[in-house]
Parts: sequence; C-alpha cells; structure tokens
Amino acid sequence: MTAFAVNKKIVADVFADETVLINVEKGLYFSMQGSATQIWQAFETPQTVSTVLAALTSGLSPAQGEEVAGTVAAMIEHELLVEAEAPPAGGGTTLYSLAGVAYAVPVLSVFSDLAELIAIDPVHEVDEGSGWPVRPATFPGAT
Repeated sequence: MTAFAVNKKIVADVFADETVLINVEKGLYFSMQGSATQIWQAFETPQTVSTVLAALTSGLSPAQGEEVAGTVAAMIEHELLVEAEAPPAGGGTTLYSLAGVAYAVPVLSVFSDLAELIAIDPVHEVDEGSGWPVRPATFPGAT
C-alpha cells in the first residue's frame, strides 16, 4: 500500500487556531483550521491513508468521516502530503481518534493570489539586463 507523509518542502507555522503552510515552489499558501492540522500532523511519519482514516474517524459520524477523508484527498492533491516509504509493520506513530477531542470541521483553504511573488527568488532570479526579478521557467504560465 502507498504511504504518505508531510511534504518536507512545505514551510509551516502552527498558531493557536490556524496552521499556515507555504509551498514556495508553486507559490501557493494554505490555511488549515478546525481539525485539519491534526489530520496533517497524523502524517508526520509515513502512514497509509486507510490507517489514518481508520484511526482518526473512529467514533465520528459517517458525515464527519467523509469530511476527514475529503481533507486528506485535498492535502494529497495540493502536495501537502506526498508519497513516502511505508513504515515497517507495527511501526509508525500512534494515531488517535478525532472523536477524543472536540471535533471541528477540517477546513483547508488554498490561496494563489501571491503565487508569483512567492515563487520568485528576488536574490537569485534577476534579469541581468534590467536588474528585476524574473519568474522561474518552471512557473505555471511562464513564457
């Protein structure tokens, strides 16, 4: 089975009720609220999606389980979670149910309004002729 883990290229900072993440390569930033942070942190060590979902949704209603599963799928889609080597059998982190805490709807918001500014490295990607930063060739829409 495929295991997933937190993308180590993502910059993250956890605040009291929100986690902010930045994918510098793609120029996207994210806001996680509710139980989204706990879901993301469940993948600090490589885990299979089925293992995480079984543990986190134990004791939750089917609708809440679908919210958790949808959040995991969105995290994979946005590369906040990436494929990783599976943990050894019986290894990995102990996962706890979200029902054991005050369950809050997981919210993952994606922002691209600063994508061009985040993706540009103004120190290293400068057009020598004009002296201004340029978009990397790999940036979506770059010509």
